[in-house]
Amino acid sequence: MVPSQAEALAEVLRDAELESLARLATKVDLERLEQRLTARIDQLEAKFARLEERVDAKFQPLEERVDTEIREFEERVDGKFEKLDARFQDLERRMTIELGGMTVVAVGAGAALVRLL
Repeated sequence: MVPSQAEALAEVLRDAELESLARLATKVDLERLEQRLTARIDQLEAKFARLEERVDAKFQPLEERVDTEIREFEERVDGKFEKLDARFQDLERRMTIELGGMTVVAVGAGAALVRLL
């Protein structure tokens, strides 16, 4: 018996349908995939944590050195500002004395002019 075109087409469609169904993922397949992905993510997270620890260990001495240098710089700057403040106070005291002396001379000269006139 020779299959008709309709029967041949029906057989091809049936085979294609069975093949498509075979490719569909089942709930069990999805659960297995989720477990595999979760395990892989856990591995990556652990790897990143180890990498972060290594980076932190390498940068810790550098960070401490930078902190020490910044602290020493701040101390030097503070010392320079203290010296500058002392100089300004000294200059202020000297100017006050000078101005006071000039005021005394000016008042004396004004009093002398008043007596003369």
